[in-house]
Amino acid sequence: MARTNADCGFWVSDLLQIAPKDRVLEVGFGPGVVTERLAKLAPAGRVAGVDQSIEMVELARAHNITAIQKGRVDLQWGSVESLPFGDSTFDKALAINSMAPLKAYSRGVNRGSWDRVKSNMRSPFFN
Repeated sequence: MARTNADCGFWVSDLLQIAPKDRVLEVGFGPGVVTERLAKLAPAGRVAGVDQSIEMVELARAHNITAIQKGRVDLQWGSVESLPFGDSTFDKALAINSMAPLKAYSRGVNRGSWDRVKSNMRSPFFN
């Protein structure tokens, strides 16, 4: 499942057209493989995420330790329904296999980016 999630996450990150200075939210980041890619796509930006599994938070933090130490990645334990970030903090957002209500994702993301996410909901991974 991790391999499929990573492939899907890479596909979604390409759809989002991550720019070098983008601030990106990842909901349900799992082991942090997609987080690592997002940080590379936004070298002058910031990547943050929440995951409800403390085990995944620990694994993803270990996987992304260098970017975390540089202040480019912030991975927290929590839920999308109670994001530990302010409104309109992010330019773009993604969630792979997350079951939270989609409306909850939109709170921290600017309107144009959220519309782009919704317009690209069809996936070659889940036909």
